[in-house]
Amino acid sequence: MHKNKHLKSQQTAEYKQWLTELKHKVALSQQKAVVKVNAELLALCGQLGNNLLPNWFKSQLGGSHE
Repeated sequence: MHKNKHLKSQQTAEYKQWLTELKHKVALSQQKAVVKVNAELLALCGQLGNNLLPNWFKSQLGGSHE
């Protein structure tokens, strides 16, 4: 009986360790995804600014600014 309890305890400890590692990997993957999404959004904002700014100057100043 005692041997069975030890085996179950060991399996439970291994499972808990595995689950902890899995949760860590998922969290790390989520963080990496957020960083990539933010980088893409910043690039898009930069492109929009580069496209909109010259047109704004043309409309405000009547000329081109590049």
